[in-house]
Amino acid sequence: QEVTSASFSADGTSVLTTSADGTARLWSAAGWTCTRTFSGHTLGVNSAVFSPDDEKIVTASDDCSVRVWNARTGECARVFEDQGSGCVQAAVFSTDGSSVLAASRG
Repeated sequence: QEVTSASFSADGTSVLTTSADGTARLWSAAGWTCTRTFSGHTLGVNSAVFSPDDEKIVTASDDCSVRVWNARTGECARVFEDQGSGCVQAAVFSTDGSSVLAASRG
């Protein structure tokens, strides 16, 4: 599937990619092996980034949702659904990791 974004963890040991297949994947930067797949979105994932402490991941999707995940366990901790007009293009954590900011189009 098409890779839609990629980002490094703060410590540089992991890479996070997103895909049009509705998943985000965590890769070991050393060996380029997939160590975890984050599934739950129903449409393509446009972006994913780590929290500043690398403990959480936030994903933004064409399914009009933002999901916050536990980076270690892969469990979805929170889902935010855009009640507005369209797909969520990007989401980021605040510098202290306590808040999420999302941008949608449409």
